[in-house]
Amino acid sequence: MIKTYLFRVQIKKRGCYAEIHYEVEFHEGSSGFELHYFADPIWETISRAATLIFQEYLSRIMTGNLRLTIHKIDWLDVDTNSLVVLFAIVKALVEEFKLCEVNLSFDLKDELFCFPESRTLLF
Repeated sequence: MIKTYLFRVQIKKRGCYAEIHYEVEFHEGSSGFELHYFADPIWETISRAATLIFQEYLSRIMTGNLRLTIHKIDWLDVDTNSLVVLFAIVKALVEEFKLCEVNLSFDLKDELFCFPESRTLLF
């Protein structure tokens, strides 16, 4: 089933926007990931980086094979850049897996994307 994650934030007079249409599967066992990418080629490299970052978070909590299919990324010239897409994909997956241990956030006051260091997730 295709799911959608929307990241849309207004910062002063600037916007951040990315909408990710994806499917995800996870099978316990050996660690690894597969990315199947069908969206706009401009975001493919950053999507692979986002998947690797999330896989590192996930591997600290559970072991298995992650299969992510990105069907489409909606974006706007003025409001979307690589960091926005990266954050949206990682945030979508964190919410999908209900990983409350991963304190991924966006600080509106300081206009910062906050990615925790993965080793902080060790119990």
